[in-house]
Amino acid sequence: MNSIIGSLCRHMQSHALGLGVVMYEYKPPFGEKTHSTQTLKKAYKVHWLQHPRLDVPPILGEHLINMQGVALD
Repeated sequence: MNSIIGSLCRHMQSHALGLGVVMYEYKPPFGEKTHSTQTLKKAYKVHWLQHPRLDVPPILGEHLINMQGVALD
């Protein structure tokens, strides 16, 4: 998968969200790591098709799978 943006995806744990479209990649707001528990992992803003008005925050790629079942991280 060369470009994740615009791809269909599902959340690994939340089946209630249903199918979504990846809108853009989101980087957590940490400019630099100041503590070992901070993460700089990739996250994605997703438009959930079953819940178009639900303002779901960006979700880490490791919690999203594409239609073939492969994690987006």
